Formats: sequence, C-alpha cells, structure tokens
Amino acid sequence: MTGRGKRVLVLILTIMLMAGGLGTARAHYSQVYQAYSHGSYLREGLRFTDIRDHWAGPAIIRQLAFGFLDRPAGNRFSPQAAATRLEVLKALLRLGGLEQDALQAAVAGDQETGYLWAAQRAGIITPTEAVELSWSGGARRQEVAAWLARTLQIPPAEARQVRSFSDWPQLEPLYTGQVEALLAQGYLQGVAPGVLAPNQVIKRGEFASLLDRAGAQLLPTRGITRGQGQIIDREDYFLSGWGSGERVYYILNAGGEIIALRVGGSQLPGPDVPGDPVVNRDGHIGGSDLLGVGDQIHYYLVRGQVFLIEVVTELPRFFQGKIVDLNKDEGWLEFSTLQGERNRFRLAKNTRINLNGHPAQVGDLHSGQEVDLKARDGVLTEVSAFLPEGEGGYIAPGSRVRSGYIRYLTGNKLILLREGEEETYRLTSQSQIVREGKGVSANSLRPGEMVTLYFDDLDGDIPVRVLAQGERQKMRHIYRGIVNVVSPRSRELILSQPAYFNMVGWESVAPPLSLDVHPQADIYAGGKEITLEELASAYRGQEIYAAVPQGYGQNEAAKIIVKSGYAKEYYGRIRQVDWVAGEIELDSAHLQYDPGTIFLWEDRFIDPYALKRGQEVLILAAVPGTGPGQALLISVEDVEEPGLDIYQGTLDTIGLNHVGLEYIKSLSDHRWRDWSRRRTLTLQLNLDTLFWDNLETAAGYGPMTKWEFDQRRVVRDYEDCGALIISSGEQVIGLGIWPRDIASNRVTVGRIKGLDRETGVVSLERAKDWNVSAGEWRFYPGTLDVEIREAVAARGDKGISWEELRPGDNVYLVREGMRGRLIIVY
Repeated sequence: MTGRGKRVLVLILTIMLMAGGLGTARAHYSQVYQAYSHGSYLREGLRFTDIRDHWAGPAIIRQLAFGFLDRPAGNRFSPQAAATRLEVLKALLRLGGLEQDALQAAVAGDQETGYLWAAQRAGIITPTEAVELSWSGGARRQEVAAWLARTLQIPPAEARQVRSFSDWPQLEPLYTGQVEALLAQGYLQGVAPGVLAPNQVIKRGEFASLLDRAGAQLLPTRGITRGQGQIIDREDYFLSGWGSGERVYYILNAGGEIIALRVGGSQLPGPDVPGDPVVNRDGHIGGSDLLGVGDQIHYYLVRGQVFLIEVVTELPRFFQGKIVDLNKDEGWLEFSTLQGERNRFRLAKNTRINLNGHPAQVGDLHSGQEVDLKARDGVLTEVSAFLPEGEGGYIAPGSRVRSGYIRYLTGNKLILLREGEEETYRLTSQSQIVREGKGVSANSLRPGEMVTLYFDDLDGDIPVRVLAQGERQKMRHIYRGIVNVVSPRSRELILSQPAYFNMVGWESVAPPLSLDVHPQADIYAGGKEITLEELASAYRGQEIYAAVPQGYGQNEAAKIIVKSGYAKEYYGRIRQVDWVAGEIELDSAHLQYDPGTIFLWEDRFIDPYALKRGQEVLILAAVPGTGPGQALLISVEDVEEPGLDIYQGTLDTIGLNHVGLEYIKSLSDHRWRDWSRRRTLTLQLNLDTLFWDNLETAAGYGPMTKWEFDQRRVVRDYEDCGALIISSGEQVIGLGIWPRDIASNRVTVGRIKGLDRETGVVSLERAKDWNVSAGEWRFYPGTLDVEIREAVAARGDKGISWEELRPGDNVYLVREGMRGRLIIVY
C-alpha cells in the first residue's frame, strides 16, 4: 500500500472512531484505569445541601475531594461562613504536603501547636504571626493571599496593580508584596470594581475558589493528575469479562487517545476491584449512573485510580414564546420570546418533541406555534408545542395551557386573572414552579406576576408546571426628564433634568441621561399611542416618564409617557376601579388611567386587572387645569405576607426530630396574635433546619446545622428560653433562641440598599412599618439601618445565613427596635 493510501485509511478509521465506531473504541484503547476503590465513602462526604447553587460549588467539591479542606459534620458546608486562620493554615499545609510534619509535632490534644510549628518551619507564617494572631478568628483576605503566595513559593512583587484599588492603603507592608504577586498571577481578585477589601474576612466558599485556582499547579506533587475528554461508549459486564456487574466507559481524551475506565462490581471494593467514582453533574453528586455517552468530562486520578469526574455542561435554560421560522433540513428553529427577542437554536437528532403533551415529530412544528423550549449549550433538548384546543384538526385529550396574572394566593389556591375574570387553580407538591430556568417554591410567586400554567388533564385544576415570567417583568427604574434629543435612527433618547423615582420621592441623576428605546416600546401622549418619530418632531422640550425593565439592556426604555399638566402624588385605598372606563377612585381623589399608564406591584409590571377594591396604592398623576387627573404610574403598595408560618413563644420540649412551644404567638396580617395560654404547638425538625443560638452574643452570629445543634444541646439547656420560628407547615425552616421572650412587635418591609458585613448592619430603602392601630403601612423617611446578625433568616422556603443577603433583595423583617429578629427574602 502506498504512503498516500495508508494516510487515507488512517483518516477513514479516525473519522469512524470520532463518529462513534463503538467496536473500534472497545478494541483500541491505550490504557485501562479503574475507579477509586472507596469512591462511595468519598461520595457520601460531599453531599452538602447548601453548595449546589453556590457560585463556588464546583471548587468546594474539588478541594474537599482532594482532601485539602476539612469536611464539616452534618449536611451543610456553610460557604458564606468565615474561614478561620487555622482552617486556612491546615489547607495550605496539606496543599504543600506538610501536614504530616504538623501532626508529628503536635502536642497531645493540641494540634494547633503542631500546625503553627510546621507553618513557621516552611516559611508560610512568621513567628510574630504565630504568637500575635488569634487562630480561631476569621482570616483576612490579605493574610490568606500572603500565606498562599509563600506556600506556592511565589516571590513578592513591587506594588503596582494593588494601587489600582481605592482601598490599597489598608494593606500591611508585611503582606503587600505577596498580594501584588497573586494579583499579577491572576489568582487574587477584588470583591468589586476598584475594591480589594484586604481586611475583609474571607468566606469559606471564597477561600475554596482561591485555593482551587492557585493550587492547581501543586496537584502533581500531591499525586493528583487531571484529564479531559468525551465518553464515546460504554459496555456492561455481568457473567463474563473482568467481573460480574462491572461497567467500562471508553473515553476519547484531549490527546486523541482512547482510555477505558472500569467502574463498579458486585464484590466489595479492593485493590484489584474497581469502586464507583464521585461524579459531579450540574451540582448533583452521585456515582457513574450520572454519566452518559457523549458527555464531555474532566477526570482526576490518584495512584492510577479515577476518584472524581466532572461533567462539563451548561445548565438547561427554559424559554417561552412562538416559532418564527423553522428549517427541518438544516436543523434549526428560530424563536421569539414573549418580550419579542429572537433566538436561533439547533435541533438535534435526540431533541424530544411534544405537541399538546403527546410525542410528535419535527414535521408537526410550524411557524406561529406557541412553544416552550429547553436548551443546553445552544441545542434544543426539548420542544413542547401547543395548538389551541380544537384548532389545526388536532385535539389532544388531556392537555391545555392557561396564561394570566396572579391575583393572589391563599393556601394552596392560586387565583389567576384572565381577561378580567378570576379563575382558581390548586398547587400541589407535584406542581413544578419555574422562573428564569430554575425551579422555585410556590412561596416565591407574587401577586401581579404573569404566569403560564400547563396541565396534563383537560378538565383538571392542578397544573403540572407553572412558568413565571421572572425578571422580564421586573422594573429597574422609573425616570423622568425633559426631552432634549430623540434619534429615531439610533433609537436613543437624551433627557435633561433627569431623576428617578425610588417609590418614596425623586432622586436626581447626573445629566444628561441617555436611554435606549426598545424596538417594541410603547410611547403615549394624551392617552394615544405615538411613534418615536412623532416624539422627536412634536414633543421636544416636554417632560416624559420612562419605565426601564430589569430584563432589557442597562437603560432601555420599554414604556414612555408624555406628561401633560402638573405632577401630583396620591396615596390611599382604592374605593372603586372601573376597568372599562379606565377610572380609579381613592378616598381623596378620582383619577383616570389609559394604556400608557405604568402599573406596578412589588417592582413588577402588572396588568390593570390586578387592581381591586381595598388595595393601598401610590399614584403619580398629571393634573390638567380642568378635569380629572391622568395617572402616569399606579403602584400597589399592599404587602403580601411571605407565605410561611411565623411563631414566637417559650421552648417547652426539644426532641431529636421535634420541638414544642408554649405561650405562643403567631404572626398573621402583619401583627402578632396571642394563643390560649393552655395551647401548645409541636413542629418537626429536619436535616435542613437551621438554628440560631443567641443566648450569648459571642456564640458566633450565624446559623448552626441540625447536627451542630444536637451536639450543643447535649451540654446546654434550651428549655424555657424564648424562641422565634419560621416554618412551612409542620416543618421548621429556622429556629432562633433567646434568653427571654422577644419583644419583636414591629413589622417592616423594604429593599436592601447596602450590607456592612463586618458589623452586620443592613440598610433598607423604601422601608415601611406596619401600623397596627391604623391597619396600614407607614413610610419610614430615608434609609433604615437594622443590625441583623442575630436574625433568623430565610430565602423562600430555605434557611440562610444573614451573610447570604444581597443588595436589591426585598425583605420582610420583624425587629425589636433597631435589632432584626427575623428576616425573609421574598
């Protein structure tokens, strides 16, 4: 055979192999590896409930699997908790292969002495640091950076990059050179643009991420190697081959070689019998059953055994809208969202297609159909198309779709507004709630929110899926200003004298303010819709109001209203609303609204049908010389309770899986209601329950896991202490304990403007207090600062640390003076 013929043959064989020539893959692997013998034990130590959705989750799993980080007891890793200096030092000694020296030097019952001795000997810390620092205290970012640089033996560098941070003078001379060195290597980053925060205590998740980035270069010295590739085939063995019940995965690695990985077996793992590796897929920790042919993976080996596999994948994303165009031959589908944005996705051979809940083919799809899409990496994994019942010659028994605005939720009942009429549906534990592509609890649904319900029963009232419109329906800002420049070609609008409304008053914005105008923006003047060209030609120099949604560009207006008259604000209860005539009557005013009016509820754009008698509303109106005022913005100020049960009382009993209360109060309609003195209440504890021990302020200002709480209550008597509880039904989400009854009689709502993580003080804007005697909300002037380190905290129906709160969160707060006792993000 000629040289050219040989090259052609090799090319053909390579193409067959890459295209899935399974027999070739099995016959021509270069090496056989087996899974880590004790992978199941390793896996059980990595299943934490609070890291799957955390940004540092993958790094945390890796560093725990490598053995560099300590595994906390219980089922929570607490990534937002402070990392202690000793915790950091242990990890660095393990990374450097020096822990054995530390253990040998440790005095009986005092490991800290051994670790400090070994770290000094290796030059990681100085003798002064060993003596003067509290090693049980939180490690500051500049300390961690310096110790890590010394562990990696990176020499100090001249201070250059550090000077780009506004707070660089806070760096101590002892650490400045090493901090600069880590910045230059790209390992260390600021906490915000221009902010290094050198004195901020590093969080456990943050430290895991830093260790993951910088420590990768030392992995080979610890016997850990990394590979990557794609699973191209798998083969099961039952009664023959290597062993009964084994499985072999064939992996095409990045170098073009094929390796075989032996997994599992019916026998107990041993030196020559493979176990099952840890597999991390989208934050799910499991075994090889999470792997599939076609998966792109990273794998890690120690002593020739694969102990950790990460499936490289993008989280699935959900979309809702209509098919714009479709090319079956080329395999793509063009799609328009509910907001008018267009996207093109690829159709794969394994894309699942359903029509009205029944299996279908690509040929059943056509332009104009309403669809739900599920995509991963730009490829459609699932297409759910819908034909209106009785349309297209196809009636799918047992399937329908309903869209509308949430009027309110009561218990498990969801009341929807559709074309001005109320419809009632029931939510169960089987109803999947999805917002922005992620599953959420029913408690996160808010009045006025646009949702689409999907049913598998034509006549049923229980949706199998609820798709919430999410951030697209949220408002970023309401601006006002004088029209200075309008460019229809570039769709740019420039305002002079700009300001934005913080729902309490107007705050000035540095002029001029430039806004993009969305291609489908609604523009109104005098109740009539106008074009951008008409705005440019006829309304220059007039004042406008512009609504900028959260989901569009940085500052892209979706609705613009030209004001005609003088501005006036109204606050009161709705006495009557006429949807047909577009009129709203308050105790103190009679106003009109039209399609140009902006309607809001809890920062979400809503339909006017969500208005009802008795609601408190804030209205910005333009009042002409004669006639009724024209509402420019109507904001519903009613505050829905979080949808969770809130109790306070005295702890009567604490069992392994339950807690008993007496002298009980419950929070209802934003006020505490006393129970009969003789009544008691028993609630259930679970592994996800968080506990706050506030008997001593030195206890740590943070939640404990159930395991930690069970250990502590062996030596501490909690009975007859004051308690504050958040529960969902009978299941306790969070339990706070105080030495006395809690005089927390003030209910406040607001939006987090800032959070001082050193003092635990949260600043609320747009804060309102519930006035019990008047039965209404009263605005708090300015910002409200509340100390919340002791507060029992939850987001949705999950307990959280106060450090997990974020600016922009809307919160429901129970406080005693200026001390927060309970805080729920809703």
